Amino acid sequence: MLTSNTRNRLLTMACTVLFVGLTIASAGAQEVSQCTRTSYEAGNLWIVNSCSVPVTVKFTSDSGNTYGQTDIGADNRAMVSASGVGYEPRRDGDIYTFTCPRGSLPVLPDGSPWIPNNYRGRYHCQR
Repeated sequence: MLTSNTRNRLLTMACTVLFVGLTIASAGAQEVSQCTRTSYEAGNLWIVNSCSVPVTVKFTSDSGNTYGQTDIGADNRAMVSASGVGYEPRRDGDIYTFTCPRGSLPVLPDGSPWIPNNYRGRYHCQR
């Protein structure tokens, strides 16, 4: 049989664990922008994930003509534009990536999930 004091301690611990868990869950996920880079090879645009976690990446370009979203496995890469279709460096300029752990989405600082096609600013990850 638990004493009143022990019961109160267990209840307090359970409430603390629940509160901390809810706080972490509502805070969103951490950016993993250091995990991705672009690579332009033989007319194909790739986004390369060099981290050991799967990621979701939104990408945009200076021109706004090349943009989208893709999931990339851990230590893998994804072709996001094929030769002759889509991205052309001289026409479209630089590519900007917004990377989050898979299961979270890159969103604008105000929480909007719509990232303009030529956006290059700040973002955060939201579950």
